[in-house]
Amino acid sequence: MAKELKINSLKVFTDSQLIVGQVKGEFEARDPIMAIYLQKVKDLVTNLRYFKIFHIHRIENAQADALSKLATTAYSSLGRTFVKYLEQSSIDKNEKVLQLAAEPSWMDPIIRYLSDGVLPEDPVEAKRTRWAASQFVMMDGRLYKRSFFLLF
Repeated sequence: MAKELKINSLKVFTDSQLIVGQVKGEFEARDPIMAIYLQKVKDLVTNLRYFKIFHIHRIENAQADALSKLATTAYSSLGRTFVKYLEQSSIDKNEKVLQLAAEPSWMDPIIRYLSDGVLPEDPVEAKRTRWAASQFVMMDGRLYKRSFFLLF
């Protein structure tokens, strides 16, 4: 939308710390589809004179979130609303992302334990992994940190 409206300065506020970290280059986009979206963002940002992305807490984002949901509804009693319906994805899913090296991660033992029940052979590491795994949950093949709202 910013491109179509010919905006050249943009501040983005999001409650996704992962997205902020990826755009700033602090986190790696490991998911191939996410890597394509990240590249698309970086390409679009280069055309802006000013761009800044900020992380805000979810509770601080509730009003903006409600406003964005209102703006994307098909019917609005408030008058004109800018709505863009995408007929196709904004990325070509056939684009390939070449992952050069997959480094070991602290998550690997936890994922192995939660997925397959396999613990490290070292008893101390096994105990540590079992405790750490109690703080996480696997959903659809992805590791998520348990929270107050995500109770399993």
